[in-house]
Amino acid sequence: LMLSMAYGWARTYVIYRNFEVTGDNQRIYIRKGLFNQTEFSIPKEKVEAIILNTKLLKKMLGIVEVKIISTGDGDENEMKTANILFPFIDKRRALSLIPQIFPAFHVETEMVNLPRSAIFVKLVRTSYIWIIAAAINFYFWPNFWYISVALFVLINTSQLLSGLYSCYNLCGPFIQIQTGSFSTKLFITTRMKIEELKVTESLLQRMFGLASLEISTRSKSIQVSKISDIPKDMAIRYYQWYANKDNH
Repeated sequence: LMLSMAYGWARTYVIYRNFEVTGDNQRIYIRKGLFNQTEFSIPKEKVEAIILNTKLLKKMLGIVEVKIISTGDGDENEMKTANILFPFIDKRRALSLIPQIFPAFHVETEMVNLPRSAIFVKLVRTSYIWIIAAAINFYFWPNFWYISVALFVLINTSQLLSGLYSCYNLCGPFIQIQTGSFSTKLFITTRMKIEELKVTESLLQRMFGLASLEISTRSKSIQVSKISDIPKDMAIRYYQWYANKDNH
C-alpha cells in the first residue's frame, strides 16, 4: 500500500511539475511536465462542461481536481491530457477562478441538498447487495462473519454520505450537480452545451416522489452525468428548463 501511494505521488510530481495555466480571450494554454514538458491549448468556446473531482484525502484538505470536457480535434492522448485544468487546487480558489477563466460559465456556491427520503431510498436500494453477500459469507465462510459486518458498514456509510453530499442547483441558463460519497464530483455546464437531458423514475423512487436526472454532453464521446433521488417535481422543472432552450 505504501509503495503504491509513493508511486502515485512520484508519478503525479513528474507529470504535473512546472504546471502552468494561462489564457487569453479565445484560448486556454496548459504547460506541464518535469522531464518532458508538453504544451496544449483549448478554444474556450469548445469547453462543454467543468468538473471538480474530490477524493477522500483531498476532501479533508479542501483540495479539488478541476477537469474540463471539451470538443475539438486532436488525437486521443492530447484530449485526455488537456482534460486536466488544475490537478490540485484549493476548492474555494477554484470556484472563484472558474468564472474568470471561463466567462461563459457561472458557479453557485449554495446548492440544494437531497430530501431526507432520498437517503432512505439509497439505503434500501443497496440493501440487497449486503444481504446476498452476507448469505454467501455465512454459508461458505461462517468463521469470517466479520466480513459481512464490515461490508454492511461500508455500504451503508457510502449511501449515507451519498445522500448528504449529493446536491444540485439551477440558476438561469446554468446547471450544476454534485454526486458521490467518499469522493465527490461537481458537474457544471450551461443549457446550450447539453446534448440530452433525461428524467427516469424507478418504482421505489415513485413511491417517495423522487426521480433521477441524467445529463449528456459531448466531447470526443458522449459524457454522462447523473444524479439520483431528487424530488420529482424538481426533475420535471429541469426537463422543462432544458426543453425550452431554443426559446432563449
